[in-house]
Amino acid sequence: MTVTTSYPGIYIQELPSLAHTITPAPTSIAVFVGYTNPFRPDTNYGTAIQLFSFADYQANFGGFFSSPCQPDYLGQAVYQFFQNGGPTCYVVALQAQNYYDSTGELKGGIGAANVAVAATGGNITFTALQPVGVGSAGIPMTVAISNLQTSSADNDTADVVVKYGSTAETYRQVKITNLVTTLQRSSLVSVTLPDTVTAYQAAGGSPLTYGTLGAGQIPPDPSYSVINPPDFGPVFENYASLDKVPIFNLLATPGVSASLVTSAAVAYCERKRAFYIMDTPSSSSQSPAKWDVNRLTTEEKLSNGRKLIRTYELSPEGDQLFETFKIDNRSGYPLSIRYVYDSVPQTKP
Repeated sequence: MTVTTSYPGIYIQELPSLAHTITPAPTSIAVFVGYTNPFRPDTNYGTAIQLFSFADYQANFGGFFSSPCQPDYLGQAVYQFFQNGGPTCYVVALQAQNYYDSTGELKGGIGAANVAVAATGGNITFTALQPVGVGSAGIPMTVAISNLQTSSADNDTADVVVKYGSTAETYRQVKITNLVTTLQRSSLVSVTLPDTVTAYQAAGGSPLTYGTLGAGQIPPDPSYSVINPPDFGPVFENYASLDKVPIFNLLATPGVSASLVTSAAVAYCERKRAFYIMDTPSSSSQSPAKWDVNRLTTEEKLSNGRKLIRTYELSPEGDQLFETFKIDNRSGYPLSIRYVYDSVPQTKP
């Protein structure tokens, strides 16, 4: 700024400094990309949602869930991030839509478990908003109608209890005309019924199953997976929701090690000047242990295609343990390594 001189003397003009203030940049903002509960109706899929606590994750994505085909990798990773002092993160949720076998072959679409409860004038259909187990795998869900009462008509009021593992939701004295509205706040089920239904028919409990599914949908199987690597591609595209996040330092795709995903994520992090945290693929495939006469034997297929056989055997005296490794060799002769463990003598007190 120019100083106006009006009389002889010394004038001081302060010039702006060329040294700019150093503004600290955040270094602990993480981004998590992965599958959330596929049955939650109001999840904003494909959008980067900023979270400041795990409570925010529960509000936006429903919190933890359990599925025999879809481990909750994302929820566990976000929970651990905040437990270890993480201040803020972004989550891009993907919706699982199909089941795939171990070779990546499409087996069928994902459908929600449901049950049709008989009522006067039609059926009341309860549809699960959580993954429901099959057999001994996963968590079962049941709906129970009890304490039938009469308000405007016979048996038009009852108690409704929804159980999902150790979680239970109880709704007391629900009129049949208010059933859908009352259960709108449920995090376990949604309800539909025709206008012809006028009353509950009988008390009792009903498990939710996968007996009635939509076209192309199949029940889950513990051997299936929901991970489909092409689902991650749109997340890393230019001008996508994540691309508009001003800054992040860490990117993680919990539980996903497919090369198609990791290569796209690495390229994206190079462009964004961020670190990529990846889950390494399993280096071996181990078969169940089995007894071979008096030896316990396991077989593993290593990442290089060779076979590793481990055997464990006690000495005839029972005071030594023999552990033997046999690895296929290119020469045709297996490489054998044997360890001998001696028992530790027990000393009397």
